[in-house]
Amino acid sequence: MIRLDPATANPAPPPTVPAWALAADGAMHNAGAAFRVGAALASLDSLARAQPAWAGAWRQRLALKCAAASMRLAGRAEDEAALRDAWQLCPAGADPGPAGAIFGAWRQLALQPPAVSADRLAKVTEMLGLARDDEALGDLCTQIEGLLGSQRPAPFAAAAIAAHVVALRPDAELFAWWLADLVLAQ
Repeated sequence: MIRLDPATANPAPPPTVPAWALAADGAMHNAGAAFRVGAALASLDSLARAQPAWAGAWRQRLALKCAAASMRLAGRAEDEAALRDAWQLCPAGADPGPAGAIFGAWRQLALQPPAVSADRLAKVTEMLGLARDDEALGDLCTQIEGLLGSQRPAPFAAAAIAAHVVALRPDAELFAWWLADLVLAQ
């Protein structure tokens, strides 16, 4: 039986999204939709920062879902079960294949703090099967730090970095989504 460690358990109930933010009252204008999305993101942010005992499992589940969505974007057939198998059934040190490497990139984002460095971005581009350009990755780190320092709302900063990456390299859409998630996590 798996037991909850009392040292890491958070006795407070998890935050919830306000009922008014979930209400579906027909067509919504942009300002109303943005306000509701902000309320939902604030609740998710509070939940993530609370570090409940199950946060690690939650992050891993989100990584699996992101990897499955990446597979669909890449036009590949692997679903969540195939990705999990590609990763878990791969011997230690062996190549997990393209699908397993993409899942590995999302797992890396879930397991490590959301810090930006050229080395980390180089490793992720390699996992995603992209050509490595150290100068471009250094510029990208500077761009991300500038976005984070600008105090722009997180969704706008994430969208800006994704748009920037896709404008530079249209073939790097998966990397753009990964970076958007990194920026959103910061």
